[in-house]
Amino acid sequence: MCIMLHYVIAYNLSECNKLRISFLGYLGGILEWLQLMWIISILFLIASSKIFKEMCFIDSKIGKPYIREPIFLDNTILIIIGFTGKMKGQVMIAFEQEIALDIASKMIMMPVTEMDEFAKSAISELGNMILGNAATIFSTQGIAIDITPPTVGTGTMSFTYSHTRNICIPFIYEEDKKIEINIAIKGD
Repeated sequence: MCIMLHYVIAYNLSECNKLRISFLGYLGGILEWLQLMWIISILFLIASSKIFKEMCFIDSKIGKPYIREPIFLDNTILIIIGFTGKMKGQVMIAFEQEIALDIASKMIMMPVTEMDEFAKSAISELGNMILGNAATIFSTQGIAIDITPPTVGTGTMSFTYSHTRNICIPFIYEEDKKIEINIAIKGD
């Protein structure tokens, strides 16, 4: 009886160790993913800050990043740019319409009062510059990515991801104006 009890305890400890190792592996995978997302977010922050300063002439402050459901309301202008290569995913740059008009005005150095094709082209180019700059920064870290042409969307939109979460990093300028960089990276 004693031998059988010893065997059952040893077996259960062995199973517990297997579960512990499995859990630690899972936890390690999550921590590795979080670390990777942190690094990737920092590289996107560097690229975005540089372009906002050089092309839009704004000094922005970075708000607190958060996980966001990709739902955008009626007055939203959205630039969507995908990327492929060593990393796959997309970046969505979201503005309220008034902010998009302000950014377009700053980029072309004249007042923009309506979101016409010219203004949409300027905003679209902002997305190209941010992602192009990010691709250059990633390449210096040995991560080659290619970007897709930008798509500009307006109005109420929502997206569903089955493979990733959307991390939103707000940039604030002139006290209360906000640009949101939404990053979704597909894990392999």
